[in-house]
Amino acid sequence: MEINSQILNKAALVFSDILEFNGPADGALQLFFKKNPKLGASERKLIAELIFCALRHLQTIKEALCEPLSGKAEAILQAALYL
Repeated sequence: MEINSQILNKAALVFSDILEFNGPADGALQLFFKKNPKLGASERKLIAELIFCALRHLQTIKEALCEPLSGKAEAILQAALYL
């Protein structure tokens, strides 16, 4: 399955919550998936992989963007697609 704009938007929505550090990332994803039960298994897998890839490489992406991270969830995820 391809990462389309709908999946990227949903991932950016949950990633912006994760960047606020309100709790563990896996807990935020679990809550997001419970609130969005219509997401299929392959969509959930893509979103989770994208989120955790972005988290693993967050410092590198932050340095490449040369900007504060607030409000940049979608840009960070798009950058993570190329890692």
